[in-house]
Amino acid sequence: MGERCMSFDSCGCCSHLPPGKRDLLSVAEVAQLLNVSPSYVVHRLMRTYVLRPILRVHGRRYVLRVTAEAYLRKRRRLARRALRELACIQQKAGAYKC
Repeated sequence: MGERCMSFDSCGCCSHLPPGKRDLLSVAEVAQLLNVSPSYVVHRLMRTYVLRPILRVHGRRYVLRVTAEAYLRKRRRLARRALRELACIQQKAGAYKC
């Protein structure tokens, strides 16, 4: 299977974006980045407007790389915060000592 172009330039649909923000990710690539299934990306993230804008090129869905990476950073930040809170609660309850 040949390499495909990952920029808007090939289709010319979003040439108004700056060059650093023209990268596209397919549903499978977003799923791999987020470590989830492709169906989760479509049904939970795209259809609920979490990952927008969605571009359709020849019937396939694409998302901006910066949008997917921003979502990943946000989820990691929230997960770290929740883990820190859980560790504080466990320390106060005497579950373990540091």
